[in-house]
Amino acid sequence: MIKAKSKILSIVLVITTVLSLFASSSEIMSMATVHAEVTATLAMYRMYNPNSGEHFYTSGVGEKDSLIVAGWNYEGIGWYAPNDGHAVYRLYNPNAGDHHYTMSEDENHMLMAQGWRYEGIGWFSDGDKKVPVYRQYNRNAKGAGAHNYTTSSGERDMLIQATWEDEGIGWYASALPPSDDPTDPTDPEGDIEERPVYTDDSVSPSGRVSITELNTTKKSAQLSATNGVEPYGNYWFGKSIDGDISDNLGLAYSLSVSDQTRFASDSYAPDGYNKDELIEWGKYSGLNTDILKEYGYTGQGATIAYVDQPIGSHEIYNDINLHYKNNSTSETSMHGPAVLSLLAGKNTGTAPDAEVYYYAHAAWEQDQTTHAECLYQIIEQNKSLSDDKKIRMVGFSDNIDENEANADAFREAVAACETAGIMVWFCGEYGPMSFNPMSNKDDFSNLVVSQWWNESFNPELVFVPESGRTTAANEMGNKYIYWGQGGLSWTMPYVLGLYADALAIDSTLTQSELRQLIVNTAYTNSKGQKIVYPVNFIATVLENAGRTQDATTLRNAEKADEKYIYAVYNSSQISSSDVTAIKKYLSNVTDAKVLLADTKNADAKDIFVSLKADAKKRGGIVKGVQIFGTNSIVPSFSTSYKVQMANGEMDEMGIMASDLFYGNFRNQVSDVLKYSAYDHYEKNIDVTVTPDWPVARLPLSSGEYSAFFNKYNSYALNSGLEQQDIVNFSNPIFASTYHTDDMGTFLNRANSEWGILKTPYRLYGNLKGDYPVSNEVLGGFEVANLTAENKKGSSEFIINSHGQWNNIDNAYFVNGQEQRESFVNMDTINTVLSANPYYLDLWTCNNGWEMENNLTTKALSGQCLGVFSATHIISNNGVNCYASLSDMKKSNFYYFYYSYLKALNSGNTRSRAFYKAQRAYANALVEDMKEPLRLEGNVQFNLCNLITYHNFGVLEPNAATMSMTQ
Repeated sequence: MIKAKSKILSIVLVITTVLSLFASSSEIMSMATVHAEVTATLAMYRMYNPNSGEHFYTSGVGEKDSLIVAGWNYEGIGWYAPNDGHAVYRLYNPNAGDHHYTMSEDENHMLMAQGWRYEGIGWFSDGDKKVPVYRQYNRNAKGAGAHNYTTSSGERDMLIQATWEDEGIGWYASALPPSDDPTDPTDPEGDIEERPVYTDDSVSPSGRVSITELNTTKKSAQLSATNGVEPYGNYWFGKSIDGDISDNLGLAYSLSVSDQTRFASDSYAPDGYNKDELIEWGKYSGLNTDILKEYGYTGQGATIAYVDQPIGSHEIYNDINLHYKNNSTSETSMHGPAVLSLLAGKNTGTAPDAEVYYYAHAAWEQDQTTHAECLYQIIEQNKSLSDDKKIRMVGFSDNIDENEANADAFREAVAACETAGIMVWFCGEYGPMSFNPMSNKDDFSNLVVSQWWNESFNPELVFVPESGRTTAANEMGNKYIYWGQGGLSWTMPYVLGLYADALAIDSTLTQSELRQLIVNTAYTNSKGQKIVYPVNFIATVLENAGRTQDATTLRNAEKADEKYIYAVYNSSQISSSDVTAIKKYLSNVTDAKVLLADTKNADAKDIFVSLKADAKKRGGIVKGVQIFGTNSIVPSFSTSYKVQMANGEMDEMGIMASDLFYGNFRNQVSDVLKYSAYDHYEKNIDVTVTPDWPVARLPLSSGEYSAFFNKYNSYALNSGLEQQDIVNFSNPIFASTYHTDDMGTFLNRANSEWGILKTPYRLYGNLKGDYPVSNEVLGGFEVANLTAENKKGSSEFIINSHGQWNNIDNAYFVNGQEQRESFVNMDTINTVLSANPYYLDLWTCNNGWEMENNLTTKALSGQCLGVFSATHIISNNGVNCYASLSDMKKSNFYYFYYSYLKALNSGNTRSRAFYKAQRAYANALVEDMKEPLRLEGNVQFNLCNLITYHNFGVLEPNAATMSMTQ
């Protein structure tokens, strides 16, 4: 927050006894006890209980998430703990509901003698004593919250001034992990997923905003072969992709590839396709199975078997509890390593801690006698095992097949197993689904029925993910294979792992009970298809076993981890075809669930309050807010452009339209409705201007959406949304040979000095008049050069100059007198830039004025894909493209573009990079507000810059999904 007066000072006021929200402390707190095994430097999360005033600290993500669901506020990372050192002990007072942390064994034992519960080692103190963690004590606290721990000397001093006692240094944290930018070790924009932090709001939603889930089920598109490359082809085991498929992104993502797969020519690969990222993405089994593992549901305690082809050796199952018997003459295969990694691989399996007996056989002989022999061996093995270690079930990526020899022998062996109390499972019981590539695997809407499957066949089946997965490989130098298309073979190990997890909870479960549970707990999508639902399945097993609290904790953890964006629109002021186009675009935003917020002519206050109330009720993680419509269709906030000059005079320049406050839920709506930079600075109002998630607005009017998304979708498929070349047109506006506002100078520094501009860039600049740019440029600030660059292909234009709501100026000085000509305006922009799609970043005034009927909206009706522009004046106070990075953080708008380029060139999408730049710029302004008011770098003007500068476009969809679905 801009003004740090809220949570810390509220601690001082808490003197009442608390009602601890740590439901049965033995349950939630024992999840890690708390630091059972330290393997790396740990982020220590800081939580705050608004009811008790207690601050709580944990390295456990699950524990953090459970507390958020229980109503605690997440306050970010308090410090980083080392991987070893002096133990810091954690204790809990069951009477007061308080926690205490200490390095002192004497203090630890003394508190235990007084009835405190010892909860183990919480973390470690750094032996190098790099970063002190200060400890303060509030003797006025009557219950919880008596102690505070912080690395901030400022917070410590504030509490001491508020009558807290300084108790010195509690322990030491590690130094912060180094940034990838040596000139900016603090990396202020961060890269964390923010859960909403709320303040109580006296305003209730009016009901004019209707919020519903976008309910779509995708279907695989019909892909065609290109230059000899067939859809869903196998290109693993050293095969190269010999055809040029650079214009077919969907075809590339459909292929099964290994880490050894290469394109015969780099030019054959489509833009946006990254095989290595795809392989890594494919390792996760999806559907929130990571939550099962986090809470210990990993199959540990269950003994199972699998019969398939030989496995050889591989890192993915070297450390699992594996017993292996090879009945074939081969050492390895393609199939065996895959099913074992899907079952029990440490990073890929659904039961990585189960005890697995694996029997390899020569399945390729197509004689089912080999299947039967393995089953009899399992029966014999069980005779030597104790009752608690006996094999309970065996899985086959196969079925009894009458087309193979000796099917009766296999059938008789299955019956023998069942008589011996061993369940036998076949993959034919399940239907196949594929994860859309590079999507959020925890969202059921990102699963489509595999393209080779006849959807009309047995609709009662439970579908299981089988494609979009990465498995082990150990032939011909390969280590991993990504399966663009798998088969029923891959469904069985996934489900068998879940059955193992269930048996580890309740060993009395029968095969018929498990079979019914997987059906009853399945997720049903909009097409009525049932999909395996791991968390619901295991939670139901827990409930049936009498472990209701554990089931609730698991469900709450899933709820806390849900990611979603709000898509805000007004159905009453756009056409039905607009709504259809919007929903089609949103179906390809696959990193989060999409929630449709239909405003029905609500004002900004009601929209904000409605979203805030919905997010608080829903829990989880907001990933963004996407607004569709101009300001008159979906209203923005109206904030005052009022600042105090250094000479004491007021500079009041009217009202700014701003969407910034849709970027977090930390504020009271009453505060942001009357917001101004002057009030913020002079009156110390408690308003947060740092966004917690991206906000983008597509300011189109009724009837314009279909054309825009036809253009945008075509561009996304052709480009893969890869970063484009940057082309700068720089027109410094001051009468000086020393151009402090020359973007070209800044871009050169970004490339050579900071190393954050990795994409190709080209410079143009003003060459007219008394003060031409001093950089080496390719040409002047001329329309012909802009047109020529657009004809070369898609690019990102950065233009800095004078501007108005309808125009960008070409401004220069002749004999000391300023001359102005129109560079581009509303009448010319779509003629000047008509050849190829482009992005436009405008460091100009007013080009986004009132969010409608301006240069920005005109450009978006042409070839433009998205615009960064200002809804009011952009101030040049403090601007200096020659400033050091530390000085650039002091109210200098170049720091926004420094942070934007850094994020963009680190692989972030355009909207994500804009958001991270907003965060960095806002955080820098927060810090600068501690300094006295000054003319150069006046923080009030820069606060106005932050509030007025907007991303007019869309949060990026998943280009891979767009290319493969319809």
